[in-house]
Amino acid sequence: MGGNSEHEARPPKGGAPSAMLLDGYDSIAGELRSAALTPSGTDEGGSADSSHIAVCEGMSELTQALNIDQSLAIEFGDIGKADEKLEFVRKQKATTESISIVVHARHREKQLTAKKPRLEAPLDPAKLVEFVRAHGDSYVDSISMGGEYHAVYTFQTQTSEEQKSLKGELEAKVTKGGNSVDGKVVADLHEFARNSRIAWTFDQRLTGVGEEMPKREDMADFVRRFPKMNFNRPVVIDRSTAHYENLPDFPGAAFKPVADNRDYFLAKEGGLARALVQLAARRNKAEWVRKIHECYGFRDTALAAFEQEVAADRAAIGRQLVDYRDNPLQALKRPALTSLTKGPPRLRYEKGITDQWGTSTGSWVCDYPPVEQALQARLRLEWLQLRGSDHADKITMFYRDGHGDGEERHIGGDGGGGIPQNKLALDSDEFVKTVAVRRGEIIDRLEIVTTRGVRTWAGGDGGKPDGFEATDGRVILGFQGTGGVDINTLQVVWAKLLPCSYAT
Repeated sequence: MGGNSEHEARPPKGGAPSAMLLDGYDSIAGELRSAALTPSGTDEGGSADSSHIAVCEGMSELTQALNIDQSLAIEFGDIGKADEKLEFVRKQKATTESISIVVHARHREKQLTAKKPRLEAPLDPAKLVEFVRAHGDSYVDSISMGGEYHAVYTFQTQTSEEQKSLKGELEAKVTKGGNSVDGKVVADLHEFARNSRIAWTFDQRLTGVGEEMPKREDMADFVRRFPKMNFNRPVVIDRSTAHYENLPDFPGAAFKPVADNRDYFLAKEGGLARALVQLAARRNKAEWVRKIHECYGFRDTALAAFEQEVAADRAAIGRQLVDYRDNPLQALKRPALTSLTKGPPRLRYEKGITDQWGTSTGSWVCDYPPVEQALQARLRLEWLQLRGSDHADKITMFYRDGHGDGEERHIGGDGGGGIPQNKLALDSDEFVKTVAVRRGEIIDRLEIVTTRGVRTWAGGDGGKPDGFEATDGRVILGFQGTGGVDINTLQVVWAKLLPCSYAT
């Protein structure tokens, strides 16, 4: 458990939407259009193989590592028709402050490049609007066929400082292997993720072959074998585009407003596509924090307002795309995008552990995970069960995280023990509110009451009274302690969620 997840291997899908040489291309929407050109011939390149590991900071670097063109398709592309890599990157839920490790292997069967393309018929400058609607602002001048494998770890770091620290640590591991997909590097990454206190996800995609995708620990061997696999399902793994205005005999001067709009949307610095990626990263981070809040029954009204502001800014860019499609020659006015004046939201909370109840030393320890890890995992106490007679001798707890993974733990109960009480199941909006004990060297009595007033108890009247009640917004997350035959020591772990702060 611990808040980390691995997506189940899926059958391979296709790559980019099927592109033919000289197809038209709308570089702003990231969509293919009908062809308007004819070539004088085609050059064909041979096969090539490559593989590497990259450490990516934030959503922008992740899209670059996956070789995704900068366009508005990252958010507005039709998912049913979009490049499968776009669907893949959306699933990673990358944020401004996340870190991703990308393992990439590519096999190119062949590359086709158009020679000296030209317009099928002269273009009337008065019909440029119709031309751009039908054929886009660019054309496909080269395509590569073959297959690809991508594997991505995404770590949800909380601050830029944590992000930079993790990036440095991971880059040290990756560069030690020369950024190659080395078995030792992959094993180190697998072990690092397994022991990480930072919430992470893992996903992978495969095109061109009918193989099953590997387990995380087998990635290096899979990448090593990748070039020799049977590429019986080749797809377009890459395409390059060129702009119409650079063609001879094309009315470039009349086309300048279209080229200006392309820069307006796609400029590396200040373009709306870049702003859209930043909005998507903020939306993903806000959604991630909100799901943690919802898990523990907390509502942050300012976060809800921020999400609405991000959605409004995203819609404003969407309207600009609609306006461009209506008339690609018009000059567009940049929207305010007020949500980008704030940094991404940050999870805030207080945490605590009660004093230890009981004094004797148990034969083994049952620790609760670090609170930050538990919160990021959305780890919840789903049910518990007490056992005892003249004293409480066992507490069994079942935790489930936000990915659906569950784990049972217990403190005490190594001997025959007392009478098991009925399981106390907690609804999704129900938590432990009060824990009352009587204790001496061991826990003599244990009584638990939920926020709905449901009660369970075990044990007798020995020892001194003690306890904890979750008030003032605190939520009891779980228990830790030591045990053997009895519950030797016990502590309550709690957290109090607070309204988000926003990075500056």
